[in-house]
Amino acid sequence: MNGLILSSYFHQPLGEIEWRRSSNFIYRVCYHLILFTPRFREMITHKIATEMQTIFEEITTTKGYELYGVVIQPNHAHLILAAKPSHFIPTIVKDIRERTSFLIMRRHKDIQKKHKIKKLWSRNFGVETLGDLDEKRIKDDLMDLKKHNLLDEWERHFRGKK
Repeated sequence: MNGLILSSYFHQPLGEIEWRRSSNFIYRVCYHLILFTPRFREMITHKIATEMQTIFEEITTTKGYELYGVVIQPNHAHLILAAKPSHFIPTIVKDIRERTSFLIMRRHKDIQKKHKIKKLWSRNFGVETLGDLDEKRIKDDLMDLKKHNLLDEWERHFRGKK
């Protein structure tokens, strides 16, 4: 199952993300977030990935973030989203991780038993700022399974291996 893309979609062309206004500033801040399962286990199925898409949309809407794209694989998920500069990245990640973990684990108790875990996501995460909003590059990177070999590098880093 390694390298398999279970689900992917993009809501809006990234190049069309416009400047937003707040009371004191204008902004256009986009992030590429990567959430990992504990110990990079392949726990996400097609059914769970479909549920995750809906949950990601609900969370981001509720919290005031804008979700532009998602790519879900068996052991991690990529999210492209926009947020206000005042939103703290660890808080964004926490909001998304906690809610998806709570809902998915409650709906799929078999995951807890099979993998002996309490949460769907690891504490570790990846983040990249998307300053140039080069839609083609971003989509190509997310959909290119060879680029997902970076996951091996992250796994070695997080587990302390060289």
